[in-house]
Amino acid sequence: MADTAELHETHSARDLSEIDWEERHRRIAEAAYYRAERRGFTPGYEEEDWIAAEREIDGSAEEFHAEDNYFPSPK
Repeated sequence: MADTAELHETHSARDLSEIDWEERHRRIAEAAYYRAERRGFTPGYEEEDWIAAEREIDGSAEEFHAEDNYFPSPK
C-alpha cells in the first residue's frame, strides 16, 4: 500500500496536468475569439481560427504574413 505522501504527490501531479490543460484550452478559445473578432466574425473560419490560436498559444506560430491570412470582407 502506498504511503500518504506518495498518494498526495500522484494526486497533485494529476491536478496540475488537468489545470494546465484547462488553462491552455481557455487561452486558445480566447485567442480564437479575438482572431474572429478582427475579421468581423465572418462565418466559416472557426477551424482556421482555432488552429492558428493553438499555434500561437503553443509558441509555434510562424511569422505573420498578411497574404497568407486573407479573409474576405464581411458583406
